[in-house]
Amino acid sequence: MLPSHLLNPNGLHRKYVVSKADGSSVDPVAEYFVLRLDSFCDDKDHLEACWAAARTYAHHIMSVPRLKLLAMELLLLVDNSEAAAVALHELDRQGKGSNDECRQTG
Repeated sequence: MLPSHLLNPNGLHRKYVVSKADGSSVDPVAEYFVLRLDSFCDDKDHLEACWAAARTYAHHIMSVPRLKLLAMELLLLVDNSEAAAVALHELDRQGKGSNDECRQTG
């Protein structure tokens, strides 16, 4: 099991509680790693790493017939998020937008 934030504040630790959208139970012994894929955070290094990880996963599952649609949709999501981040950065550069802080809740 992953350590708590108190035991490992700057490393890998439990940060999120994962549940299924349909309300069904998750495997109680499973460990999940959450990636941020939106474009509303100034932490460019973090976002680029998340996008790269998601793309790697998508490319890995692309050859699995039952997961191909998931892979294609994930790649599209990442591409759209990256394009939005570029647009937000350009607006900020022109002084027309505000993306001053990372809107993370945890």
